Amino acid sequence: MNTMHITGHARSVLTGSLLAAGLIATPMLLGNTYTTNLVPISTVHAAEHGHGGQGAGAGMQGQGAQGGNAGADSQRLVDSVLRGKGGRLDTMVDEDTDRPDWAGGGGKGDTGKPPGAGTNKGDLYGDLYVILRDDNGEPILDQGRVQFLDADGNVIPYQSDDPEDEGFTEVADASLLQEVDFGRTNLVRSPPQVFDRALAEAESIIATDADGVLEYDEAGRIVVVQEDGTELTIDSPLENLALYLDEMTNPDTVWTLDDAATFLAAGSSKTGNISVDMVVYLNSILEINADGEYFDFSTFSYDRDDAYSGTVSYWVDNGDGTATYIEDVKIIDAIFDGEGTDTLSGAAAFAQAADDALQVIEFIHEPIH
Repeated sequence: MNTMHITGHARSVLTGSLLAAGLIATPMLLGNTYTTNLVPISTVHAAEHGHGGQGAGAGMQGQGAQGGNAGADSQRLVDSVLRGKGGRLDTMVDEDTDRPDWAGGGGKGDTGKPPGAGTNKGDLYGDLYVILRDDNGEPILDQGRVQFLDADGNVIPYQSDDPEDEGFTEVADASLLQEVDFGRTNLVRSPPQVFDRALAEAESIIATDADGVLEYDEAGRIVVVQEDGTELTIDSPLENLALYLDEMTNPDTVWTLDDAATFLAAGSSKTGNISVDMVVYLNSILEINADGEYFDFSTFSYDRDDAYSGTVSYWVDNGDGTATYIEDVKIIDAIFDGEGTDTLSGAAAFAQAADDALQVIEFIHEPIH
């Protein structure tokens, strides 16, 4: 995230006025900026996947197995794995069907509707698990199968590695599967018009900034200072998710991936966490990942020490009914117990940046510590 955005309102963005098209003038940014290109790469639904490498993000360590040559059966298998909760995962797919790909296999979560129709978004929420991923967040397959991870980051084996065996599609211990907790980001299930309205509302608030220079709070959320000195923080979860979607899909957006990480944090449950799995699944549900393309995080890097070099002031409970105001403590010390990070890159860096912003939001929302 940008180096100076944490000391109160230190980072400023020159916004000007909203244009007729609803866009904001190009900002002047302090610190690093990152590009947001989409590149075509293999997806979890691809027929072949040859990626290997290190799992990324918390609970995702471990060497990735080399992907095998997966045919049509394996492609359907991967779809069914993402829908199932263990057991006979392959029975959720009818191998002889000619139904379109979007119709799924009739298992839990299938709606029988094409992408973008009705309540299709988010129907698989309860069936999405922590899996082994590469540096861009893309699943690392083993013979066409995703590799589930347990709480210690170990790959959960399947009952058999022989494609002819029933156990080829059955995890050895389904109780070890970890469901991804989306919390408040269930809002991504909202229809497009809801996001359009939320984005318009956020942009209308931004347009009321008196001097056209946006400021940011300690977590990096947008602060608008109006003519009378009133400060408005854009803290609506839906508006922040709308801004996130805009940054990730709109080539003409003024926002950066630094901003997107904070938008995602501000749209998430304050007491939750943001992981690589959560980011990638949300991007798929929002159709940021679409048409065989994963969002390209390769240009993004993050270092907590650089991002949170500023200070924060807060109240501390004395335990006797009184509280003491503590001023200008380094954020690294107050919120992260003095622990910085190595410089991270890729999807793991983005997830860490968003999760760190979420922890700062939680901290500054607590009136007394």
